[in-house]
Amino acid sequence: IAQLQSNTLEAFLRFDERSAHTYMDEAFTIYTMDKVLLDILAPLLVQVGLLWEDDKITTAHEHFATSILRSRIGAVMHAFPHNGILPKVIAVCAPGEWHELGLLIFTLYMRRKGYEVIYLGSSIKENDIDVVIQTVNPRFLFMSCTMTSNLVKTLDLTKSLENTFSNLVIGLGGFAIDS
Repeated sequence: IAQLQSNTLEAFLRFDERSAHTYMDEAFTIYTMDKVLLDILAPLLVQVGLLWEDDKITTAHEHFATSILRSRIGAVMHAFPHNGILPKVIAVCAPGEWHELGLLIFTLYMRRKGYEVIYLGSSIKENDIDVVIQTVNPRFLFMSCTMTSNLVKTLDLTKSLENTFSNLVIGLGGFAIDS
């Protein structure tokens, strides 16, 4: 596992998409999807983020790696059918949030359980979420907040949505919520 992570990271840092996909293909061939997501791709994502925060890689490196990981996880997610009997779910990053891969992995697990998840990803305009909720009529809304600077806006939005949509169950997650 460590070698696949290392090889994939090196491919990202060389902007070598083909090799990165080859290493991820190898991981999915050898290990279960859960093992690849939780023990290879998620830690790799964290590692890329830490390298970027420590100015050891450029924003271009971080965007390149994130784009590939997002598309790969998204492709797996969209391969799962949903069960029309289960309630609908909306997954979105909190206001001001751009770190979406943790939410994407969570969405993948919801899709595996058969839920129809409308994945909105990184931050959308605050009033747009009301339109989506009115259109979709979900039972659940999950928001991810990783940056503590966005926590107050996230909690304010949560209270507003709870007041407007009384039947909506809202779940919050992410580093800012956990800490």
